[in-house]
Amino acid sequence: MSPANVSILESRKAEAFVRYGILVITFFLLLYSAVTQQAKGDEGGAYLPAFDQAFSLWPALDLSPYWSISSFYLWVVAALQAVAESWASGKILVTGRLLSLGCWLILVGEQARSGRYKSLAVLFNPYVLIYSVRAHPLLPGLGLFYLFWILVRRQKRVGLLILPFAVSFQVFIGGTVGLFMPKFPLQKNEVIRALVIGVLALSGVLITWLTWGGMYPPKFASHVFFQEYHVHGKPSFGYLGTVFMVAGGLFWVIGNRTVEDIKQHRTYSLIVVGLLILAAVLLYKTATIVGIARQLSQAALANGQLGWVISYLLLGLGWLRLHRDHYPLFFGLLGAAVLLVTLPYLYERISVFATIAPCLAWCSLQQSEKQQKGLVLTICCVFVLLFIMYQRYGSL
Repeated sequence: MSPANVSILESRKAEAFVRYGILVITFFLLLYSAVTQQAKGDEGGAYLPAFDQAFSLWPALDLSPYWSISSFYLWVVAALQAVAESWASGKILVTGRLLSLGCWLILVGEQARSGRYKSLAVLFNPYVLIYSVRAHPLLPGLGLFYLFWILVRRQKRVGLLILPFAVSFQVFIGGTVGLFMPKFPLQKNEVIRALVIGVLALSGVLITWLTWGGMYPPKFASHVFFQEYHVHGKPSFGYLGTVFMVAGGLFWVIGNRTVEDIKQHRTYSLIVVGLLILAAVLLYKTATIVGIARQLSQAALANGQLGWVISYLLLGLGWLRLHRDHYPLFFGLLGAAVLLVTLPYLYERISVFATIAPCLAWCSLQQSEKQQKGLVLTICCVFVLLFIMYQRYGSL
């Protein structure tokens, strides 16, 4: 073997060692958090009663859960708890957390094995890490979606049956139907496929409502949160901006365009900047955010509303780094954003959630440029540090 080939082989081995080293270290950090952390936020106050109620009814399906969680997700966690009851009695939250962590590990392991660095930047998002150790349907829903994505791309029709359950776990996953938006000139097969997938996504939403015994679970509808926001609130069109802006934060890392490229493609760049400024103005004028971004911006600036709007704008500028090959991604994000408009409150956490499935699917199709690999792995390490800080000081 020539010295050049030996050098390439050693470089690849070092690359794999770093990649899997980060994965292993992160996994054990997450496992420790999943097993030892106290219930925080909704997990203790809202999710635990829902799990207990579902477990008490299992193997029947809980058609009126305590909180607005997928009845099928609750059934799965209750089933796992029934299997593990002999050694995990009374630890149903831990069971739910380990389910989330297992889904995260499978997803990350698949991306790391195939060297899809861009996908790792999605799965190491601090919010994804936080919810990988929560008894929450985000990661299981994402796992079901990715299984659907792989099977459908391999022309396996059975994959279509998985989508309604992925949407039932997390409703906004239905927005990923936009990934299949047919291009012009329209072709019959692509149009039919998009319509079928759209119907299946819609059926997932309907299944969610039907298994709740109505539009919303009765106990959730009687909660002060529902009364304050859903009864008296209005649709939040701010998601049409925030979902795209939050996605832009990823493109700073995985985008291809240099400053010279941005200058060269001036028309596209001006359109991006103009739309982002318009979205920022509308957010400032119309939206009231609920969540961490508001608290952070209020601490940083006297005008909290202006603070988080500027933050969103800066994230959104990452769209300048993309080449114009993101047609399916754009419509996948648009579909997720449209579904969120029905919510009467703007929550940055939900904006992030809505970007994960479309971005993961799109990144799985992209080639990782050599110069990006080090940057993505460095960002993953930074994200892990942010996760540790949140576990220590956060309260979500």
